Amino acid sequence: MLDIDKFIQTLKCSWVKRLKFQLYSKWVQLYETMLNKKYGEQFIFKCNLNAKDTEKLEIKSRCLKDILLAWSNVNFKDDISNIGKEIIWNNTNIKSNIKPFFLQDWADKGTVFIEHIYDYRNKQFF
Repeated sequence: MLDIDKFIQTLKCSWVKRLKFQLYSKWVQLYETMLNKKYGEQFIFKCNLNAKDTEKLEIKSRCLKDILLAWSNVNFKDDISNIGKEIIWNNTNIKSNIKPFFLQDWADKGTVFIEHIYDYRNKQFF
C-alpha cells in the first residue's frame, strides 16, 4: 500500500533536481535569491542538516522550506564514519552558538571538509 506521506516527501525532493539542473530559469534564480549567500545557495543541498535545524532557517518561501525539509529528512546522516570528509558548513553535527553556520569566504576558497582545516598527522588545526 502507498504511504502518502513518503510519496509527498519524494515529490518535494524531486524539486532539488530541478533546482540544480535548471540554473538559468527565472524561478530557479528566485529560489537562489531566497537561499542567498547566508546559506550557500545550492550548496545547502550538499550539507548535513537535520529537520530541526532546517526548520530554524530564516527562509520566507514556504515551498522552498518544505523542499529543504523533505531533503533533510532523506539526506541527513547522524553517524559520522569518516570525519575528515564531513562538510563543515550547514552541518547539524558542527555548530557555532548552537546553530549550524556557513562562511561564504571560506567555501569560495575551497575550505569545505574538516580535512581542509585539521592536520591529522600533528593532531591540530591549521
